[in-house]
Amino acid sequence: MSAGRRAATWHVPPSAPQTTCPSSSHSRSGLSEPYLDANPEGHAGETREQRILEYIEANPRRWVAGLREGCMLCHAEGKLELIGKRPMRMFRKGMEPFEVQPGSDLSFLL
Repeated sequence: MSAGRRAATWHVPPSAPQTTCPSSSHSRSGLSEPYLDANPEGHAGETREQRILEYIEANPRRWVAGLREGCMLCHAEGKLELIGKRPMRMFRKGMEPFEVQPGSDLSFLL
């Protein structure tokens, strides 16, 4: 990890459903709530996408992964992969946001 990058570390608890990702693996990422495409009815604040776009404006060298409900990133054997049934949305300053499909290799984020 390069100097100046902040990261949170977490692991999958033993009680979590088993996946192809070992439960003892550790990943590093800034975490937030699941990425939502819509602004919930009655919510007067900004959308997740607006917040992310503001964040990358202030942090231009960072990638942001908008993980949707029921998805996760698996880091195993030097590879980072999106696990789940829904795509995630990727953000970076100077680039149009784009969708990444489950099973995609995301090793460029490591």
